[in-house]
Amino acid sequence: MNFKKLYYLLILLISYSSFSYSQTRKEIWTKDINYLKTELPRLHKNLFFKTDQKEFNQKINSIIHEIDNLKDIEIYIALQEVMALMGDDHTSIYDPRLPEYGKFPIYLNYFEDGIYILNTTPEYRNLLMCKVIAFNNHPIEDVISTVLNISTKTNDAVSKNHFLSYFSYKAILEYYGIVDSDSMQISYINNKEEIEKLYIKNMISPKDEKINWIGFGTTEKALCDKNKNKLFWYDYNESTKVLYAQYNKCLSKEVMKLYGKKKQAKNYPSFKKFSSDILEILESEQVEKFVFDMRYNSGGNSDQGTEFVKKLAKVESINQKGKLFIVVGSKTFSSAILNSLDFQNYTEAIFVGEPTGGRPNHYGEVRKFRLPNHGLRVYYSTKHFANADEDTDSFYPDYVIQTKFKEYYSGVDPVFEWILEFK
Repeated sequence: MNFKKLYYLLILLISYSSFSYSQTRKEIWTKDINYLKTELPRLHKNLFFKTDQKEFNQKINSIIHEIDNLKDIEIYIALQEVMALMGDDHTSIYDPRLPEYGKFPIYLNYFEDGIYILNTTPEYRNLLMCKVIAFNNHPIEDVISTVLNISTKTNDAVSKNHFLSYFSYKAILEYYGIVDSDSMQISYINNKEEIEKLYIKNMISPKDEKINWIGFGTTEKALCDKNKNKLFWYDYNESTKVLYAQYNKCLSKEVMKLYGKKKQAKNYPSFKKFSSDILEILESEQVEKFVFDMRYNSGGNSDQGTEFVKKLAKVESINQKGKLFIVVGSKTFSSAILNSLDFQNYTEAIFVGEPTGGRPNHYGEVRKFRLPNHGLRVYYSTKHFANADEDTDSFYPDYVIQTKFKEYYSGVDPVFEWILEFK
């Protein structure tokens, strides 16, 4: 590059920097929000299937009007409230800076008998295994309904999962008036069935700190909880003649290659081998029951699962009522629901567990773009899946079985126990 070109390039950069610097905060945010207002309807498969464009524009314009009265993180939450109104579980907006405002150090989970604390930090170990009843004297039911203003209201399962994702972020709790400082009082029922209260402190920038999470020790984990970190795995019990397989993510070596990620693919297990191993066991062993567990599967690419189901359907020794069982749950979502429909359409499977998160007929095939100035990530659907004849709000199993906390703590899976006893 010659000196003259370099000179003009520097002039251009200086001029652009001066222009950007001269813009007000409101102008910058207005450009981002208007970009969202224009691009999301253009890119989404059918953004206004539930909420019409007039209401969408009104909500967006009201946020622009309030920019000077809102913090940056509050603008993000307000935008996510609009995303939730659209009714598509796969369409959302995310601010990567959300964790920088801090999180309260507890991890909760739903059980049939309430919401319990499964993990925390050492200083709050007394909270472990306790049932939560209030945050800052706000009953937990009220906290849930308030926080879920930023969630689609598809069904109870989706609401549960979204609450577990959002509840600990200080910025979100602060936005909704649940907390107003760096501490929060937890009201809980301890192991002696007594009500206690304890203040816990917000962890500033957990992304930058090494958090020492602790859980409670159990004598034995249920089979379904032993390898939740694996994409898929199986276990054949020769004494009971029960083949158990868990499918936790619709992802694999083959899917990664399909996405053009050949280098990363070598770090993933092969679903082709997994499925062929299962089919071989079914052909060579006298399997009495085959349990295919998708209760923790949040989706991915459904094609490999569909291919497996079609092959399984041809195994007459197991494709019978009372021999083939599919487990689904509140975390079963997206492509995993499509595979549940495959089992329903091609096999004689009995479905056990809980209603799924997400609808059988839903929008998906997610892509994303970023708001140009603030970098917020916008996720949107590019395809509509309509594989179910009946447009229900969830995929409902034949037999609904929920887990109580004491069962979970004792390593008992009531779903698996029910299947073992089924005749």
